[in-house]
Amino acid sequence: MPIESHEKAAEFHELATQAHRAGAARHGKEDHQTGLDHCKNALEYSSKASQLSQEAHRKSEHSTRKSSISLQWDYSLRPTIRYAVSPVKV
Repeated sequence: MPIESHEKAAEFHELATQAHRAGAARHGKEDHQTGLDHCKNALEYSSKASQLSQEAHRKSEHSTRKSSISLQWDYSLRPTIRYAVSPVKV
């Protein structure tokens, strides 16, 4: 189920984006308290998205170990895929 985990994390990333934009819009209209509330929501969504992303990564890593492909995260938001090649006996 790693795909579902990634999709759930993506949903929270999108919610965080929307909350950030709403907060910025409210700040632009001098409604700083509402803007701050939106930014706090964005932080909560971002934290949840991060948690779900890490969980999805662990699930993906676990499922790919079975197929000798490992996914390693370098924490710069770019996945690095490494293929483990088994020696072929002839």
